[in-house]
Amino acid sequence: RVASRVADAQGNPDIYVYDIGRNNFSQLTFSPQGECCPMWSPDGDRVIFTSNRTGTPNLYAKNADGTGEVQRLTESEQVHFGSGWSADGETLVHISQGDVHTARYEESSESIALFETEFTEQLASMSPDGRWIAYESDEDGDFDIYVRPYPGVDGGKWKVSTQGGVQAAWSPDGSELFFISGLSMMRAAITTMPAFSAGNPEVLFEGRYSLGAA
Repeated sequence: RVASRVADAQGNPDIYVYDIGRNNFSQLTFSPQGECCPMWSPDGDRVIFTSNRTGTPNLYAKNADGTGEVQRLTESEQVHFGSGWSADGETLVHISQGDVHTARYEESSESIALFETEFTEQLASMSPDGRWIAYESDEDGDFDIYVRPYPGVDGGKWKVSTQGGVQAAWSPDGSELFFISGLSMMRAAITTMPAFSAGNPEVLFEGRYSLGAA
């Protein structure tokens, strides 16, 4: 299944779920306010999304089959965009005001800054084993991909991309990081024992991409 943001004829966006096998769209949210940036819960039972239905955009969840009510996950006066999950599926990693935050996956959870800098961080991604967090930051002027240990984020910081990078994603076994640099999809080999190390990024293929908001 694919969770997506779809706008109606009046330009109002809601969240839909597309069943690939049945070639069928189902509308998940019905709000006159804007909704965006859907992502799946680790068990695939719920869709998390950002909505300004009560004012400032916060994180909400809805059962993927459309049943039940929309559940608000964060209570904040700041804007939140979902980004990833801890390995145990209990902690939601998200972006707020250009910093990486976490919140427990429960109703109306407190959002806590994982680390705060004077720069803009966005689109954080947890490694499959839950020990590392990759994110993009403009601390060198342009956005690049960095990695920190988790949860001890002050225990180190490594720059993975060499000529810019956004939208980092881990391979299923955590041995590679993929990211976009300009018109290129890049890959960098990752080793974590005895210490973290990233190989030289290499081009997988080139193309044009639509970058999501976060």
